[in-house]
Amino acid sequence: MGAGSTPAGFRYDANGFLIGMRSVNGIETTFQPDERNRLKQISSPPLTLTYVYTPGGNVAGITDASSGEPFTLTYGYDGANRLISAQVHMPTGIETVQYVYDALGNRIKEAWTDARGVINYGYRPGNYLVQRGSTSYSWGTYGQLILKDDQPNVLGGETNFDYNARRLMTQVRVNGSPVAQFFYDPYGRRVKIVQGDTTAITLYSGNDIVYEVKLQPSQPTVTTKYLAINGKYLAKVVQKGTNQPQTYFYHVDLVGSVRAITDTQGQVVARFEYEPFGVTTSATGPMAGSEVHKFTGKPQDSDIELYYLNDRYYDPVAGRFISRDQATSGLNPYEYCLSNPIAFIDPDGREVRCPDVLHQSRMIVIINQGATGLWGWDREGRLYLVKEGVNPNGSPFFQDMLVRATKDSEVTFVLQHPAPSVDPRTSHWYGSTSIDFKHKLVTITMSGDSLPATSKVPKPLIGVNNEYIDTPAFVILAHELGEGFEGIEHWEEYLQMPPHEANQLNHNRAVHFYENEVRRDVGLPLRKYRVDMV
Repeated sequence: MGAGSTPAGFRYDANGFLIGMRSVNGIETTFQPDERNRLKQISSPPLTLTYVYTPGGNVAGITDASSGEPFTLTYGYDGANRLISAQVHMPTGIETVQYVYDALGNRIKEAWTDARGVINYGYRPGNYLVQRGSTSYSWGTYGQLILKDDQPNVLGGETNFDYNARRLMTQVRVNGSPVAQFFYDPYGRRVKIVQGDTTAITLYSGNDIVYEVKLQPSQPTVTTKYLAINGKYLAKVVQKGTNQPQTYFYHVDLVGSVRAITDTQGQVVARFEYEPFGVTTSATGPMAGSEVHKFTGKPQDSDIELYYLNDRYYDPVAGRFISRDQATSGLNPYEYCLSNPIAFIDPDGREVRCPDVLHQSRMIVIINQGATGLWGWDREGRLYLVKEGVNPNGSPFFQDMLVRATKDSEVTFVLQHPAPSVDPRTSHWYGSTSIDFKHKLVTITMSGDSLPATSKVPKPLIGVNNEYIDTPAFVILAHELGEGFEGIEHWEEYLQMPPHEANQLNHNRAVHFYENEVRRDVGLPLRKYRVDMV
């Protein structure tokens, strides 16, 4: 891609944490963890951000020294870890916004120190937003937004949203005239967009866009190749007609939002800043106007002001999705990232996760009591060595893990393989392992045959203490657990288990099992859940 054989090289520390990345345009980005292996600083010529955390693990402040005079933005949270106050860097200076929520997590008020003042929200039963300031909303039978009426509206008045039988948005109309049409593949991924006389065709690898073609009458074809890893875009190559391809590099923050773009010479060609929930407050540079990947790295449809998150569309102005999460068993199927967009991401509109900047794995596994070492799961379900030659019984490293695992704000799980000494990459596991440590919120048992050498992996059986189901700590815990087991091939098979078997395994509130039973009965495809279980 462009100036070299690979767009980026990576450096990791002894524990598998990402500490550096070098692009072929010569820009070196370093990632500095704090004492709890959270991202403390991103440092590079185009982007330098320093993060400070609260005792509970929320981001308390971000210092931006990327360009010009450094400035610090601070954030406040309520007892449910929802963002209730934030400073926002605007072209006119730093403003403050405060958010107020109801018991279900719906935003009922936002108050700005600038000319916007106080904006009130209204709802009807079912968490349906019906009013935001002067904007009114109407909803369809299946809980999707069908009408947005804003007077005055930058789109020109009434905006209608049309859907197909699969509840996928197919068309947006303003005052009755189509402004955008969308087409999807059998997996529900958006593969074609028609906006006026411009058609864009998109190809994917998983949920990551890797290739895009834009067609316009009497204009050269524009092709864009993207390099993305785990949902984060690193680079793109743009070619207009027969012109020489141009390579650009993305520089992103903790949640994956594009904050700067550089060219092959290392020059900054675009900068972006955002409100906490994703509204762009500043877009400067010659490439800023044409860039679609912005907040959390997701593409935004400028004509309709929505972000496309694969399964659903997200409205950054209202800070919520415009359709229900079909998989949720929580209180609010429209809520975005538990109302904490500084700490969480939603890469596909289906599940909230913690951003994975430094970690290859969010779970530390003690395989045995011998000296083989500490092992963890990587993002594809494979085991990798975290620390060699560690005796769990006497290791300060292990003891530190135990201490951190007992804190509600930490999400480290420690499991023990029953065999006294075994190499997990080549041994055959069968039956159920024993659990060496049980977090007070969640217990885990590994069950089923496993041949790690042939990529077979055990299936996690999760028991939840009902007392903690609705606590913020459990929510965080569940999402972190999902990071550790993402990609395990038998996970879908396990979740297709009949409900009575799930109950026998002590899965409290096995809502997802029942839903898949219903979907199977009516002939719908089964949803592929990870650990978004409550």
